[in-house]
Amino acid sequence: MKWIGHLKKAKIPFKLYKLNIQDSIILGQNYKNSKILITLEGFIYLAKVFSNKEIKCISLLPKHRIIKTQDIKQNNKTYYYKVVAIRSSDILSIHIDQIIYKTPNTNSLLAAINRFYNYTLKDYETTASILTQKNIKARLIQLLLTLSEEFGKINKHSITIPIYFSHETLSKILGTNRVTITRNLNKLQKEQLITYNAQYIKINNFIKLCTNYNI
Repeated sequence: MKWIGHLKKAKIPFKLYKLNIQDSIILGQNYKNSKILITLEGFIYLAKVFSNKEIKCISLLPKHRIIKTQDIKQNNKTYYYKVVAIRSSDILSIHIDQIIYKTPNTNSLLAAINRFYNYTLKDYETTASILTQKNIKARLIQLLLTLSEEFGKINKHSITIPIYFSHETLSKILGTNRVTITRNLNKLQKEQLITYNAQYIKINNFIKLCTNYNI
């Protein structure tokens, strides 16, 4: 879907945000609920940030996903939402009313929004399934298996996920701390199940990673 071309053709205004790794967009109290955000490129996560600085990951979202701000409407000041870039990402912001009321040339846009929003809902469910695992090791393994399906490059005996995750980012996504993430990564590497570095994560034995931890 060539979002920008269709928006220009329909004369619908939009904003484009270019996020570097770890850049974020705050979706606070004043963020209008009729807007949608579309990931044109990259990989992001949507997080709920509480006043005590606790962070809860809501969803991991690759490109061509839709965030409807009306879905995350907040009624108090104890938390806010933010979008954080895991990879360099391009985010498109559109006022949904502009599409609904400008009916000429917008049918294809509305259809695309609905289609990709369904993918987004599945991503919400996938993220929830990761975070409901019984312990951090299981969450980490489930995350790696999920990432391998979305981004994995299959080699002869391994799967490479060409994304760098810092220990800090992994701790925020999985709801723990850096020490716990480091301990679990080291254990998986010691058992030669994965290779982790500043460029990628490699799953060295996919079947053993699945079966040994009952994922």
